[in-house]
Amino acid sequence: MKKLITLIVFALFCLSTQAFAGVETVVSAKFSNALRASFGEVKNVRWFKDEKKNYTAKFEMKDNQVTAIYNNAGELLSTSRIISDAQLPLPLIQQLMKSYPDQSFYAVVEHSTRAGIQYFITLEGANTWTVLKVSSEGIVVPMEKLVKS
Repeated sequence: MKKLITLIVFALFCLSTQAFAGVETVVSAKFSNALRASFGEVKNVRWFKDEKKNYTAKFEMKDNQVTAIYNNAGELLSTSRIISDAQLPLPLIQQLMKSYPDQSFYAVVEHSTRAGIQYFITLEGANTWTVLKVSSEGIVVPMEKLVKS
């Protein structure tokens, strides 16, 4: 069952980064320079191009797995990264602990765009997993509840 949850978290991560049906590609200096300007020195960069002609960079930064999406002009559109629950805003942690007292944090994906930050959070209870989407304004939307077998 843990494999199922890991797959769900990974699926959410891919969805939140505008999943691509991609083949790894080589990019021009424009994109490499844009990535360096946005994030500084990063490791293990892999680039992909999607059907919308956006470029996706997957890389490591300070021990975090990060995905960044750039448009054809080299402008940063969005980023996603897997974070720990301790990196969530404190009021959000308190709100979730109050609303879901019998569950603990299992996985968190942070997705950032110009419009703001969203979090995709998986909580684990004794018999269930709950997947939540949290908006920049702190609006929590339950997306899925799974029963453990």
